[in-house]
Amino acid sequence: MRFGLLLVGWLWSAAAGAGEAAAWIERMNGAMHELSYRGVVVYVRGGQLQALEVERRFEAGAPVDVLRTLTGEPRQVTRSGDRVASRAGTAERTVDDALDEPWSLLVAGPVADLESIYRLTVTGEARVAGRAAAVVDAIPRDDARYGYRLWLDRESGLLLGSAVLTAAGQLLEQSMFTQVELGDRTVPTGTARPRTAGTEPRPSGWSIPGMPPGFRLMADRLSAGGGRHLVYSDGLASASVYIEPGPPRLVGHAQRALTRAYGVAGDGFHVVAVGELPPAALESIARSVRRSD
Repeated sequence: MRFGLLLVGWLWSAAAGAGEAAAWIERMNGAMHELSYRGVVVYVRGGQLQALEVERRFEAGAPVDVLRTLTGEPRQVTRSGDRVASRAGTAERTVDDALDEPWSLLVAGPVADLESIYRLTVTGEARVAGRAAAVVDAIPRDDARYGYRLWLDRESGLLLGSAVLTAAGQLLEQSMFTQVELGDRTVPTGTARPRTAGTEPRPSGWSIPGMPPGFRLMADRLSAGGGRHLVYSDGLASASVYIEPGPPRLVGHAQRALTRAYGVAGDGFHVVAVGELPPAALESIARSVRRSD
């Protein structure tokens, strides 16, 4: 009887811990969409250390993200709505931009089914940029994505730091605010909060049966030359799929730092899948793209 009570207590604690971790990630997504901030981020990626000035502000109720490099080649990346300007003022986000971006412009996804694809736990507390933070681990339940350790501001829920880990616990990437100033919360105008399960649209004219479980369509954009740029997220990881007419510019695998890509030729079009995902997952995504009309 005593063992049974201990087992019930352990199971209840594990469930409560997962629920608490999911609630923290929900707070993080809310802060990402509504909180203005400015600070300096240091990250290690592909064996390279870089510092960035990161800013989120709101203009006429719409969010604007700005990243400025503080080390290496001077560069600025700005995102306003669906437009991403990089280097010499690129109006659209291209495959080259995605591979060469200095720090991911994170796309927050739905949290509803997060616990079915990650094991979520609150593992402790820490101090980041002088602020108290909760530490949340998200360990994938399959091999189609990496694991995460997140440092979340206890006051606001803002993501103060993150680490990307393999299934064996190998550190692939780590980023951390060294200083940060928080602004006011603003409910963005004309900007949808993350979609919940069952409400996501399907890409117009295309199907991707090889997309890993849990990934949902977050954006479906027209690109130059009649192509499409599809953005998917599972709530933590994200993947972009570029579908463009004409001969392929990339066939097979490519990698810059942690960001990977896989390109494949189709019938009169080519597909490139880009993201911080294992190579096999990107290949499966790209090879499964089909016309659905």
